[in-house]
Parts: sequence; C-alpha cells; structure tokens
Amino acid sequence: MPHAIRIHQTGGPEVLGWEEVDVPPPAAGEATVRHHAVGLNFIDTYHRTGLYPLPLPAGIGLEGAGVVEAVGAGVTEVKVGDRVVAEYAEALALKLKKGGGLRETVESSDMQRAQPGQKPGAMKTREVSFVADVMEVDTKGGSITVLGAKGRVVKLKIKDPAVLAEIKQGDQIEGTYIQATALVVVPAKAAK
Repeated sequence: MPHAIRIHQTGGPEVLGWEEVDVPPPAAGEATVRHHAVGLNFIDTYHRTGLYPLPLPAGIGLEGAGVVEAVGAGVTEVKVGDRVVAEYAEALALKLKKGGGLRETVESSDMQRAQPGQKPGAMKTREVSFVADVMEVDTKGGSITVLGAKGRVVKLKIKDPAVLAEIKQGDQIEGTYIQATALVVVPAKAAK
C-alpha cells in the first residue's frame, strides 16, 4: 500500500503524519504516477501552518518525479513507463502606492495541456493581483504587515533596506503573486 505525508489540521511539524493512502485507478483524462522523489519547499510550510489554506486533509510536496504506472481513458500525452517531473515556482512583485485607495484582490488561474502529437507537458498557473494597506513596518526585522481586501493579514519580507525605508504605515502596496506548476514528461524507451 502506498504512503504519503498528510495533514488533517494546520499547525507545526507535529501535524505531519505518515499514512497509508488509497490510490484509485485513474479516471478518464488522468494518469497515476509512482513518485520516486518529492521536493519539499518553503511553500509547504505555508500550507502546513494554514497561511495558504488547503482543503483538509491534504498532502504536501508540490514537486515530484516518478514513473507513470497507469493511464485513464483518453490519455494520449503520457503512457505507462514514461518518467514524469513536476516543478513548482512562485514569484511576488510589489509596488509602493502612496495616497491610499480601495483594497482589492483579483485572482485567476489557467491550465494548459499539450495538444495531441505535441511534446507531452502541461502548466497550471495561479495569479493574484492585490492592493493592500500597510499596517506596520518592522525596520529591524525587515518586514511589513499588510491588510488585504478580504481582511487577511500577511507579513511580507522586504530584502532591500532602501525599499523598506520608503514604506510607511498607512501606505498601500500593489502586488502580483504568481504560482506555477510545470509538468515535463520523458517518454519511456521503446522496447527492443
């Protein structure tokens, strides 16, 4: 029986559990991949602590590499034996906005799959654009605390001291946060 690290509630490392998981056969349009390696990154701590909420229970580890073990009906992009690598990336861009205004959040996502006959692969992206109020500036800690449109309070690290010096309590920031997961497939070698 396969195992996975799962969380049933948010919190510290103590909420992580090594559990047996049921892996049903792939449905139409899906493939089953046996992971040989899974990367854990800083975003996984955000998921574990609840800063970036996930429906619970949930697994962690957004990057992985493995081999396709089964495919569902209609799957043409991969076949049993193909090696699959999924990679995760995120970026945050901020711009100082003086003078105030309305807080807002706009979120979008996109899924792109390779067309039949093209090189296998896919990409899923999520983009959040926002305007948030600066509630606190911590010059010693190198961070600011902002309040978003949905009432969410987030602490952001500012690496450049010159940029941090320009930000004052009461200012606003405009930001764009992007998450992307890319899937790369290495076809299985043809049987001889």
